[in-house]
Amino acid sequence: AIYAVSNVIFLFLLSRPIGEKLERIKKKYALDEQ
Repeated sequence: AIYAVSNVIFLFLLSRPIGEKLERIKKKYALDEQ
């Protein structure tokens, strides 16, 4: 159970910066399409 919890926390910490990068990429594509 401890392993699963630490895994979720690890993925959560990783997903935050990845999500920010995806948002920037989406904005870039949105600007390119206009």
